Amino acid sequence: MASSPWGIALLFVGVLLVAFGTGFVIRRVRKRAEIATKLGYQQYPFDLQITQHERLFLPTIPTPSVRFWMATIFGTGLAVRVGLIFLSLHSLNAPMEPVYIAVSLAKNGTYADAYGPGVGPTAHTSPLLPLVLSIVIRVFGTGLAGQLVRSILASIAACMAFALLPALAVKCQLGMLPGVAAGLVGAIAPINYWPQTVGVFDAPYTMLGLTGLCVVLSGYWIRESFPLRGGIFMGVLSGVLCLLNPTILQALVGWSILGMLRFDKNRWAYFKFMATVVLIIVIFLSPWAFRNSRTLGDAIWTRSNFGLELQVSNNDNATADEGKNDRSPNRPHPFTQLKERQKVRELGELAYMQAKKREAVLWIYNHPSRFIQLSAQRIFLFWFPQMARWWQSIAEGMITLLAIAGLLRLFKRHHPSSWMFLAVVLFYPAVYLVIQVGPRYRCPIEPILLLLGCLFCRDLWNAFGANWPSRKIINLNLESLSGDHIRIEDTTLESESLEGRLPESTLPVFHWCATEVETVSTSVSMVKNDVPPRKSAILCLREMA
Repeated sequence: MASSPWGIALLFVGVLLVAFGTGFVIRRVRKRAEIATKLGYQQYPFDLQITQHERLFLPTIPTPSVRFWMATIFGTGLAVRVGLIFLSLHSLNAPMEPVYIAVSLAKNGTYADAYGPGVGPTAHTSPLLPLVLSIVIRVFGTGLAGQLVRSILASIAACMAFALLPALAVKCQLGMLPGVAAGLVGAIAPINYWPQTVGVFDAPYTMLGLTGLCVVLSGYWIRESFPLRGGIFMGVLSGVLCLLNPTILQALVGWSILGMLRFDKNRWAYFKFMATVVLIIVIFLSPWAFRNSRTLGDAIWTRSNFGLELQVSNNDNATADEGKNDRSPNRPHPFTQLKERQKVRELGELAYMQAKKREAVLWIYNHPSRFIQLSAQRIFLFWFPQMARWWQSIAEGMITLLAIAGLLRLFKRHHPSSWMFLAVVLFYPAVYLVIQVGPRYRCPIEPILLLLGCLFCRDLWNAFGANWPSRKIINLNLESLSGDHIRIEDTTLESESLEGRLPESTLPVFHWCATEVETVSTSVSMVKNDVPPRKSAILCLREMA
């Protein structure tokens, strides 16, 4: 690995930020442990919540906000990645199809020459990434400066994706701790490093966009409220992302299908919400389809290369692993084979892609058992990718297993966000049943996988790693209130629903004192038993984060 004084310095800064953040967290944990002792805890619960009433008597309570953790995760992750970039400058020169198209855009103003000079007009990639790269090339050139800028931009996008995880966890009512832990793990330990930082792929930008979509959708999904303005905002964001990577459509299809199954009481409202999203996506993609119709002869709405990728992934010499296929001398791809490039020039890109699609379909028809075998291997490699180093492969496999466990945990608790995450996990990888797979294709959903994995680890710790109840101050959602009978549910820990008379809902130190409340439409908390009931019932009312 090539070294650089700047790289060493930036990596050192990243280590200092990690050390500072760790010290800061330890200081806050100690402070909150003191507060927990004052509140009657025998030991410190990691997800301690403090009511507004208790803040009146403990004004020095430290309250790290979501924004604080987002800024910490972003800054730490960016410092680590930029330091690693300067330590590996030799790996930045990675000419790929988006770079060749960007060069054509910067020099000639045309989307062309995806496989090399003189090949002709193209729709091999979606238009947004080559456009961004062409601006970088115009300003900084194609040399080391331009390569550094595009790598730093990709790193910024990746770090922003991980920084959104605390907000996503809070929006989904999972507690901030899993989001903070997942964000810090993703920021400090970039296991899938190269796709996040090389800057020639759409993976980090898609990762940011998909995580952002989850943050936006979760607010409506959890509340089961789907206003028109929400559909418009969701549609605008989805339309921009489809101009970057059409694979995002698979997640949208999953949300549409599972949402229609999930929201049986609000099905018509949800249908209108998703129909608005689809309509706006069509509007965003229309100029690109019109350009392709004029230039290539057909209204290609996203990319033209599916037939090529299908044939490259399904032939006599193909494997499920994209890396092995790329290194094969028999790979029938115009990016590496002069003979294939000549075919593109002679036939035109659209006719070439259609011929490749027919060839792939014919091979699949004649080799069904081999195709099924390749499909099974592709799904396995998506979830358990073969990385450059053995420890990276083990880490990615562990993330997958923990994420599956976390998702199952959500379903066991009937958590409303479980269906939203299932749509991402189930539908996003769907296309990789039929085309080759590599670690970079999994990169966009890794923040979601980390969040689910950290959620499971939090629950595992609460179940087996501690001798105290995970929370003595319990956020409760009042589903019904009739006289002195109440049905309560722990909305944060998603424990089993409890039914009983109010005076009997007791804990060793805290007791329920909301008997003076006649109508409650928000969350309430257990409060200390030395507080007058009437005052407690008023002060403990608080909105969920």
